[in-house]
Amino acid sequence: LVFLTHGHKWGPQNMPKLKKGDILFNGHTHVSKIEKIGDVLYINPGSVSIPKENTPRGYIILNETEITHKDLDGNILESEAVC
Repeated sequence: LVFLTHGHKWGPQNMPKLKKGDILFNGHTHVSKIEKIGDVLYINPGSVSIPKENTPRGYIILNETEITHKDLDGNILESEAVC
């Protein structure tokens, strides 16, 4: 399951009810991040226009097997397998 949200209601401090292997894809903070929180993969794509906390301008590509964070030049900043 991929739970997509934008805003302040859901995020690392207030996780929705997700199961092992699910993904929380959350925007709003403009701070890019890919991290495991318990059994859930937390993803924040950051921002292409107004990144914060010294994170690069970038975007996320999510497919069946992999999540990839790229900068605006297409360089891979981070990549992780999706379970």
